[in-house]
Amino acid sequence: MLIPNKYTNPDISLVAISCELLKIFQDNKVNTYADLLNKVVQKKGIESKRVFLPALSFLFLFGKVRYHQKGDIIEYINEN
Repeated sequence: MLIPNKYTNPDISLVAISCELLKIFQDNKVNTYADLLNKVVQKKGIESKRVFLPALSFLFLFGKVRYHQKGDIIEYINEN
């Protein structure tokens, strides 16, 4: 579990990485796991790799993304 402390960088926190993922999904509604990871690491740095999977899980729990096993892709769900 990721617990923030006084040394946590807010730019690579769970909320910041989740926000970055949502920005990526604005351009492409469907992405592969590897593409998403590469885009986040390019934007936020290698430290963000540790927070990437919990951020993706966070979005999944809120019903914002869906994983399609057949195509091995992650789809953004825009339900208002």
